[in-house]
Amino acid sequence: MSGFSNKMLRLNKTNILISIEMFILGAATTLVYTSMTFLSQISGISESMSWVIIAAYALGMVITTLLTGKIVDCFDKRAVIICSLLTLCVGDTIIAFADRRYAVLAGIILSGWGFSSSESVSSAFLTDINAEKAAKWVNLSQIFFCMGAVITPTLSAWLTDKKHIDFSVLFGITAATALLAAVMLVLTYTEKGALHGSIFCDFHKENERFNQFTLLSSRKFRILCAEAFLYLCVETMGASYIKIMLMESG
Repeated sequence: MSGFSNKMLRLNKTNILISIEMFILGAATTLVYTSMTFLSQISGISESMSWVIIAAYALGMVITTLLTGKIVDCFDKRAVIICSLLTLCVGDTIIAFADRRYAVLAGIILSGWGFSSSESVSSAFLTDINAEKAAKWVNLSQIFFCMGAVITPTLSAWLTDKKHIDFSVLFGITAATALLAAVMLVLTYTEKGALHGSIFCDFHKENERFNQFTLLSSRKFRILCAEAFLYLCVETMGASYIKIMLMESG
């Protein structure tokens, strides 16, 4: 009974930690869109051309999605999340200290890379470790994500306008929290064999090869892809339109 209780305690700690990580991810991705003026200034890209920054962020997400789809079933998911959080940390750290266009764009790409793989793999990881209550913890993690996305714009506006704190400091804080989450995930890496078994699959076995693009042959999957495409278009254009509208109204 004691062993079962300890296992459940570790499991709940991991669940809560992933939920907190999702809060950080919600804050991190919203900070990018909230700080568009700041990013335009330090990169020398005019606000009318800020789509370049958004495209760079999306590029990072596309690259990691293609790679993650290939490796996530061959590596321990917790290890993938840790590496993704470290990538996010590096990206936001570069942004915090960048003063040149290409440094900013590199940081943005890495930030998108780290965010996308962390967010997608975390949901799959929660499903794997919660056989009976997967939906509960996935939904809770999404609530935390939304909380981070809601709080960040308000808090960043207050800090920059009232407290005169630069956005570079906020990116530094986001990098630090991502690093802390990665460290905490390492410290809870206690499952038997998690660190010492073979974490690589055999890519050369014919029956284990998988081409993710074959999914496009499914009509239902194509509909889901179109839905995700439209969602991201509305999300990106909506945020930009609201900002322009507010600026024009004074």
